[in-house]
Amino acid sequence: MEFDVEILDNLENFKEFLKTKPSKEVLQAINSHLEGFLSDAYDHIDPEEYEVAFEEETGISYHDATEEEFDEWFIANVLCFEDLSEICKILRSLLGAKDLDKALENLAK
Repeated sequence: MEFDVEILDNLENFKEFLKTKPSKEVLQAINSHLEGFLSDAYDHIDPEEYEVAFEEETGISYHDATEEEFDEWFIANVLCFEDLSEICKILRSLLGAKDLDKALENLAK
């Protein structure tokens, strides 16, 4: 499924996109795109470098951290893209919601 990647340029664009009430399938496609992006980013950095930095900055063992904890830190501190971290949080929340329409309405408030 295709979507305009410009919606991921910043948090404002993403929130505007959410006002269109996208389907769960579109949100899943966006999530897959982001997972691929993060995977590629991880592949180009020495894991030992970011594991130590993560543990020093958060006080959480890399091996004990949840995927969400590590992704949030990685996006904000290694990729230096704070908006993407927020976009990922919102996207996970929406994908985990039992009632997507209600979740989208609550987000718009």
